[in-house]
Amino acid sequence: MPPSDDEMSASVTGTFIAALTFFTRIPRPPWSEFREGDDRHAAAMAPYVGILVGLGCASVALATASALPPLLAALLAMAFVTWLTGALHEDGLADFADGFGLMRSRERTLAIMRDPSTGVFAVLSLVFAVSIKVSALAALISVASAAQLCGYLITVHALSRLVAIAFMAVMDYARADDANARGARLSNRLGGRWMLLAAVGGLAPLAVLAVLNDWRFGLLAVAALVLFLLLKRWFHIRLQGYTGDCLGAAQQLCELLLLIGLVAVTGAA
Repeated sequence: MPPSDDEMSASVTGTFIAALTFFTRIPRPPWSEFREGDDRHAAAMAPYVGILVGLGCASVALATASALPPLLAALLAMAFVTWLTGALHEDGLADFADGFGLMRSRERTLAIMRDPSTGVFAVLSLVFAVSIKVSALAALISVASAAQLCGYLITVHALSRLVAIAFMAVMDYARADDANARGARLSNRLGGRWMLLAAVGGLAPLAVLAVLNDWRFGLLAVAALVLFLLLKRWFHIRLQGYTGDCLGAAQQLCELLLLIGLVAVTGAA
């Protein structure tokens, strides 16, 4: 028997709250009770969490830009996002950089990515990533209106998270020994219905941006797709699958690509 509308609504709501509490520091609302299975498709809600994160980033940038230089406002906005998300994706990028920094075996790469120590590739990746993001955001703050900046950052955070979770629809999780970890439970294969829901959240902000502003914004989707295909090939060659660190790295790399693309399209350089 297919689920009723009320059951479907409860499933989506519970799944969204599970995603919100996993991908951000926002606590579970007191009226919401965790149910077994809420985690199963929570990753599909990552683009919607990204919309909230992007809105928060824009709010801090706009609130501080009225009294501070764009570079400082951008730095504060990025610091807020890092705090709000618990540096979850940045941690993935750092581990990914250490693991994939040199040609190693699959087993050695997985071991390095799990090692809590930080190597030179991790440090450099974070330095460059933060520098590029802050510089790009400062450039956008200098030329964008409040509404435009909100649209830009919502698009960046929603689409980059869609690219990250898209691997979950086409690849296998590479760590069989993590089956009981919450991160692994969130790494279930995403079926067509859930991926469609994720795609709507990830692509709708970009579609609105392109329709209301300039068709060239649509090229950002092409750039994101190319990045996805390149990373998919790389993940397959090295791991025959993906890990949570791979998804975090994919989100960060896509965020960087989209911010650079926005600077180019808007002429903010």
